[in-house]
Amino acid sequence: MGSISKLLGMLRVRSLLLVSRRGPAAEGAGELAAALEESGARVTVAACDVAWSTGRPDSAPGPLGIG
Repeated sequence: MGSISKLLGMLRVRSLLLVSRRGPAAEGAGELAAALEESGARVTVAACDVAWSTGRPDSAPGPLGIG
């Protein structure tokens, strides 16, 4: 985790959104958020299913849902 925190600090990342299906209930989410916040970033952990609904990335819509 140290190298990720260092990289975020070097890049001056100030805000992060971490998503997973379980969000804050995911194992280790709290610890990860706390470690990243130590580098100065504001971290939000949210529950979100980011999988392709069809299971095939080539069928995903383009930017703005056009495609």
